[in-house]
Amino acid sequence: MIRYLKFELPEWDDRITDLPKRIQNNVFEALQQGMELTAGVAQTKYLSGPRPTKLAVVTGLLRSSVKAGAYLGGEEGAFATGTLTAGQSGMIKYATIHEFGGVIDHPGAETSGNQKKMRFFWKKTNTWVITRYVRPHKIPIPARPYLGPAMEEMATPDGVISRMIRKAINMAFYF
Repeated sequence: MIRYLKFELPEWDDRITDLPKRIQNNVFEALQQGMELTAGVAQTKYLSGPRPTKLAVVTGLLRSSVKAGAYLGGEEGAFATGTLTAGQSGMIKYATIHEFGGVIDHPGAETSGNQKKMRFFWKKTNTWVITRYVRPHKIPIPARPYLGPAMEEMATPDGVISRMIRKAINMAFYF
């Protein structure tokens, strides 16, 4: 799952590619650093609980899979695009469902006579259940976004990333 940030500053919108390479490099580096900060915000603010409104750390695998990046170009008219990804290794299949919510189909299971019986804790009755059969059922997973809110927080017009880019442009004129 990937979230994109299209870099646009109103005062530099179409003219950024006409600026000297030094300013373009400064802007690109600022975007990269801003995206790394955004990944840190997603990891610490949105993937550290408290439950049930936010995801908490169980194994740390999802939190460690959040990566940031930037590349030149992207959508038409964009000088550069920042990316925020999670679960790209293929091992973390639950990254998308936690971001957007959804329903998981549980296929159910039945043990044969020579297999051990299934044992699980049933929260509804607050008891341990031992059974041979679990019916197929659907498990609703609520949306607990972590990439989207981090991007929205950091990429506002007066947000951290925009300020970093403006500072990078200004610094090119001082050195």
